[in-house]
Amino acid sequence: MGGGVNIFACPNRRDTESKEQSKLFQSSIPKQFNLLPGYPNPFSNSTTLTVELPKAELVTFSIYNVHGQKILQTNQHFESAGRYEINWDGKDFNRQWVSSGIYIAVMRSANEIKSIKLIKL
Repeated sequence: MGGGVNIFACPNRRDTESKEQSKLFQSSIPKQFNLLPGYPNPFSNSTTLTVELPKAELVTFSIYNVHGQKILQTNQHFESAGRYEINWDGKDFNRQWVSSGIYIAVMRSANEIKSIKLIKL
């Protein structure tokens, strides 16, 4: 992964939980695979997207320019069920700032693909 993408578990995830917290967490596991719109969008330096995974699976996150060229991709990696924030710093594989324009963010699992439009100012 050459560019600037960081994936963080959302704050409500905990490794050590009481039974009540565990029930709350189970009810907060997403019901479907989803990639939510970035914020801010449009953005100038960086944007944060949220991905929802209903089950543990291998995922890959990519960003394409308006010409369909892949400008950034994470290595395929395993994520547990839950919500994750993805922060993109507006840089490509070569750690260069991308130009203003429209970009497509894509999250892939073994069985699903979700995409959203991002606008870089």
